[in-house]
Amino acid sequence: MMAWWRSTMNRITRRGRERDLDREIRAHLDLETEEQAAAGIPLGEASYAARRAFGNVIRFKEATRDMWGWRSVEILVQDVRYALRMMRRSPGFTTVAVLSLALGIGANTAIFSVTDALFWKLLPVKDPRQLVQIVAGNGKERQAHWLPDEIFRQGHGESQVFSGILTKVDHGLSFSVDDRTEWVMV
Repeated sequence: MMAWWRSTMNRITRRGRERDLDREIRAHLDLETEEQAAAGIPLGEASYAARRAFGNVIRFKEATRDMWGWRSVEILVQDVRYALRMMRRSPGFTTVAVLSLALGIGANTAIFSVTDALFWKLLPVKDPRQLVQIVAGNGKERQAHWLPDEIFRQGHGESQVFSGILTKVDHGLSFSVDDRTEWVMV
């Protein structure tokens, strides 16, 4: 029972599959060598002819391993091991590389956060999808820089259409707080 279990586990594990593959290739080469020798070719040349007839052994092994599956995971694991060995060998370079990556990732995160907050997030108002912009014009061109105060006051005071109105002025105004007046840009 233990022998059966051991052979089953060997077939499942990579080492066991590798041994089975080597044995199978060796068996094919031995059979081909015997056929070549039976055809009257001397033994040394028969072995060479068998290898030539079989083809590239390493290429055959790689193709077989690819059919086993999980090859990409194995390659990734090998690459990570190699990278860790190289990083252990040159700690100065590793430190500079890690710090550069950290700085780059941090800068990109900060830029994305600002861009996200400014351009992609909705405004912090009750229902941002219902915001409208009123632009005054003379029929030929838009004049977004001004809207008469009277229209603003009428809309702000008794409006049942708008729940609130906000205005923007491109020039300064005088602003008074506690008997102190200052010129501010609004």
